[in-house]
Amino acid sequence: MAILRSDRPKPPVHMISRPALCIVAQGAKWATFGTNQLEYRAGQALVVGIETPSVGRVFEASPGQPCLVLALELDLGIIRSVIEELEDPPVLAGDPGCGVWVADIGGPLTDCAVRLVRLMDTPKAIRMVYPLIIREICYWLLAGPKGGEVARLALASPSQGVIAAMHRLRMNFRTPMKIEDLADVAQADVPGRHECRERGLHGGL
Repeated sequence: MAILRSDRPKPPVHMISRPALCIVAQGAKWATFGTNQLEYRAGQALVVGIETPSVGRVFEASPGQPCLVLALELDLGIIRSVIEELEDPPVLAGDPGCGVWVADIGGPLTDCAVRLVRLMDTPKAIRMVYPLIIREICYWLLAGPKGGEVARLALASPSQGVIAAMHRLRMNFRTPMKIEDLADVAQADVPGRHECRERGLHGGL
């Protein structure tokens, strides 16, 4: 968990985003994933369900009203565990989408965020209480309008090739790389990949 504060707008920052829930309490940010730019502000959260390159920027902040963001890493293993215990699990989304979206935050999720921040006043309770609140957050995400997409992302099992491509991108983030090279790594364990390339179907990341 991290509480991020910005007293002024900041230039864009390149990063590798991991599965996370970024709740804005005040101010506004935008994040770009490929050609998809998402804006989120107070009362909203950016939900990232996959590990992916991104560009983010705080664009609404001032010393009097700083941008305040609560960033929580999402553990897909915990989400899967919660799904297994649900009596009525969400129906998996038919379209996996891009794995990133903006959600309105209110009610139970807001309450969870407030309780997480208050935990900082009682450090001895963090080890016991923090995992319980995170688990509750996973429940409310699954029970929300995007529950099917959350479930699909958590239950998806990326191939070893895709995982290897992610690691190569992370380790060489500042080095120019060709999409074709990453695609070769990602497709390494896919049968018939050479045939696909010959037919013009060799996909990129």
